[in-house]
Amino acid sequence: MSADQPLTGDELATIKARAEAATPGPWRYDDTKVHEFSREESVFAGPRGVEATTVASTGPCDDPQSMKDAEHIAGMDSATTLRMVAEIERLRARQSRVDALFSGGPDTPCRTTWYEVNPGNDHFCTTVECVEVPMADLREALAP
Repeated sequence: MSADQPLTGDELATIKARAEAATPGPWRYDDTKVHEFSREESVFAGPRGVEATTVASTGPCDDPQSMKDAEHIAGMDSATTLRMVAEIERLRARQSRVDALFSGGPDTPCRTTWYEVNPGNDHFCTTVECVEVPMADLREALAP
């Protein structure tokens, strides 16, 4: 899978299930400390100063890549991952609603009415302008 391909629904569900099953965070990495037994860069779960759970060991201590990997893993604890999944789901739902609004053919007019509140009376509005725009123009304007 390449980075420019969108996640499938199954892939997103798998990521979510893994995050829900993972050791609760927050996770942390401290580049000044190494795992006492393995002498590897390690990611821990749990607050500082108390016994912690080792979440991952990434390789030899002081290895630049092992240090970068540990920092990345620590930043992707389950809560962070679940927030990202929720954001993707929210944006996809929003996009579905937008797609549904623009599901008409390219020449289907989209009627937009602009209103102005009557001076001195906040309960009644006066139509100022009514515009019909072809759906294709709206799609083009909103295209990424």
